[in-house]
Amino acid sequence: MGAGIGIAVASGLGADPLAILWEGVCKVTGLSLGESNVVVALIMAIPLLLFDRSQIGPGTILSPLLVGFMTDFVLGLSIPISSIVIRVIMMIGGLALLAIGAAIYASANIGRSTYDGCLFIIHSYFGFSIAKIRSCADFLLLVFGVLLGGSISIGPFVAIIIVGPILGKVLSYIQSRHYFTER
Repeated sequence: MGAGIGIAVASGLGADPLAILWEGVCKVTGLSLGESNVVVALIMAIPLLLFDRSQIGPGTILSPLLVGFMTDFVLGLSIPISSIVIRVIMMIGGLALLAIGAAIYASANIGRSTYDGCLFIIHSYFGFSIAKIRSCADFLLLVFGVLLGGSISIGPFVAIIIVGPILGKVLSYIQSRHYFTER
């Protein structure tokens, strides 16, 4: 997931709306993108603690740390890319990688990231599809990120459209194959 975010950000076209929120937090606090990820994850842990502690596990702690590290690592590579075609491919590929990674680790039932845990709580209470919940939540994160100073680009809008559906399809595929057992 972190590599996907890093690739999408490195495209210069933007990443998912959660990364825009991280960027806004960076501008307000002076933290790195990866460090801002950890701060946002801690804030998003509150609904998990209040409403569904079963979402919490080792993955809840490892996810923001590993995603933050990998995002910062990929961004540290700083490979100059001038072709708009390559940049669009990087953005879409990075967002797809993010969605696939989120579905795989969410299926493993070893604890979800706080953001995904919040989405699954909404799913369990109201029954809306994960894909629709993710798209709506991504839109709200984009708004909050921009209000904090995150930059508007095409990437977050593409993410709102494709990340939720890809995540939903991969999640359904994994669950139908019973690759991971339930807790």
